[in-house]
Amino acid sequence: MSTDRNSVSQVPFDEFKDPLISQWKRIRSCIEREDDLIDQRLRWLLTSQGFLFAAFAATLAASMHPQASNEVREFAKLVVGALSLIAILICIFVWTKIGTAEAHLRFLKEYWWNLCKSQKVREQHPPIMGWSKGFLDVWLSFRTMPVF
Repeated sequence: MSTDRNSVSQVPFDEFKDPLISQWKRIRSCIEREDDLIDQRLRWLLTSQGFLFAAFAATLAASMHPQASNEVREFAKLVVGALSLIAILICIFVWTKIGTAEAHLRFLKEYWWNLCKSQKVREQHPPIMGWSKGFLDVWLSFRTMPVF
């Protein structure tokens, strides 16, 4: 049986007689949920970083104003430092949560592979989580990408 990505399995399939289809649907539902959580976390990260960058730029602009006093400049340094610390903490928090979701995705994929011990059973169902890892999937993993 060919495992070509463009070919469809020729094994006859009946959803109502397949005992693993409910497991496949449950696992696929969990995978979709984890993907949604990762998406929400990344959106939250980008939104928060945008607001922090805007606050950083406004504070920097106010401190560089020609009529700004020394007290304003010193306060601006504290605000910029606090904004930078907040940005770093948000990045670390989101990175750990995405790492947890990635670990759960790996667990779900391994669970499916262990449930379907034979290649014939695997070929009767669509891939649970896309195709095998390619070059970009390995090098653009959350572990290899810089967060901040």
